[in-house]
Amino acid sequence: MANPNFQPMDSTNYEPGEHALEESSEELEFDQPLQGDVAGRNRTDKADDFRQPGELYRGFDREKQQQIIRTLTEEWSGVHNEQVVLKLICNMYRADEQLGRTLADNLNVDITPYVGQETK
Repeated sequence: MANPNFQPMDSTNYEPGEHALEESSEELEFDQPLQGDVAGRNRTDKADDFRQPGELYRGFDREKQQQIIRTLTEEWSGVHNEQVVLKLICNMYRADEQLGRTLADNLNVDITPYVGQETK
């Protein structure tokens, strides 16, 4: 029997959520003296959460890509919160620019303020 208290411990963060917390870009400095000879911090590169889905999408044949576009368009047409639809489209754009633009066109959403001028 599955443990109902199990929570995945991987580092993947499936944002955005409609009520997602926003990170502060402010870096905090502390005035506490450092102990020892070596001190510092290791910066981590920002996760590239959209490269792999984009490569997967581009690896599909044209028919499968069209099926994905039709399915997403049909499903997202029923979402009434425009901000949620915009976030979904922008995430698809991050994975594959043409996919994002096609979904935006299909759903009549103007994404140019968020991604720049269209280059058709």
